[in-house]
Amino acid sequence: MNALRRLAFAAAVVTSLPVSAAYSELVVFGDSLSDNGNFLALTGGQFPSPTFGYATGRFSNGPVAVEYLAASLGLTLHNYAVGGARTGTPYGGGSDNYVDASGQGAELGLPPDYFNGTGVLAQISQRVAAGPLDPNALYLVWAGPNDYFLTESLLSPNTVPNAIGHLGSGLTQLYNAGARNFLVPNMANLGLTPALQAEGPLAAGLATLRSAEHNAALAQLLGTLDQTLALADFRTVDVFGLLNSAALNPDQYGLSNTDTPCQTTPGCAGDPAGYLFWDGVHITTAGHQVVGAAFAAALVPEAESWAMLVAGLGVLGVARRLQATGVRRDRLARCRAAPERT
Repeated sequence: MNALRRLAFAAAVVTSLPVSAAYSELVVFGDSLSDNGNFLALTGGQFPSPTFGYATGRFSNGPVAVEYLAASLGLTLHNYAVGGARTGTPYGGGSDNYVDASGQGAELGLPPDYFNGTGVLAQISQRVAAGPLDPNALYLVWAGPNDYFLTESLLSPNTVPNAIGHLGSGLTQLYNAGARNFLVPNMANLGLTPALQAEGPLAAGLATLRSAEHNAALAQLLGTLDQTLALADFRTVDVFGLLNSAALNPDQYGLSNTDTPCQTTPGCAGDPAGYLFWDGVHITTAGHQVVGAAFAAALVPEAESWAMLVAGLGVLGVARRLQATGVRRDRLARCRAAPERT
């Protein structure tokens, strides 16, 4: 049984356990790795669309990880994620959406800073302003890559603390508004993406370093929040380690190509199953399926025991439940298997 089938088996096990009963709905904040239609709506249906080689509303060729998670748990999905979203305003000022800063908005014929106000902090503020939060819902916050894509952001030592500060503020804001159940995956290895690989080993290496620094700071943040926010349940998933493993051992995940974008490879679009990346920075729906299964596995009750089962199945990157099992900052840090763009 290869790793992809093991993950599918793990997800099937999850659906047979009383996980969904613990949550009333799934509420998501993030970027293009989670967006399933918000960016499309903001562009008047221009992008992402089949015209550009994408499944309608997704920055991939099919459903994204949070959709697989919602389906596996039988939960209604309320998705605030917007493609290009940064965690918040970048250090030094500017739009909280990478699409504005990169000039891609202008390429779509949109005015300057059109997407400003769609970052993760803004998404959270929008939801909080709409009314009280359901304490029985699961709140998934997954973001970070867009904070690092510009060269000056990748080079700056201020980017990591700025991004982690935004995530901490957003999670605390959700908690103060009534949220209690959190899933906060870490950031995939940006240096692994075809786009960063194409920029050479120095750029890819720095992107990997920043990804690792971001994830270490995120682990510390989640440990602190777990200690200080009463009755909050924080969980995480090591997406960095999971996709690194898939890239190093593609055959174990049912993959045949982990370094070439399927979208621009002749003949691939009709048969993309073996590809990890759909474009230069986004994974295929097959990759999202793997990540979604890991998300689901992280939510199983008695997760310390579950983590042992998952390890036995060969599933990497599934993190443990924190508060309910007494896992604190030092344990969380060890969830990171080792040292993603949106």
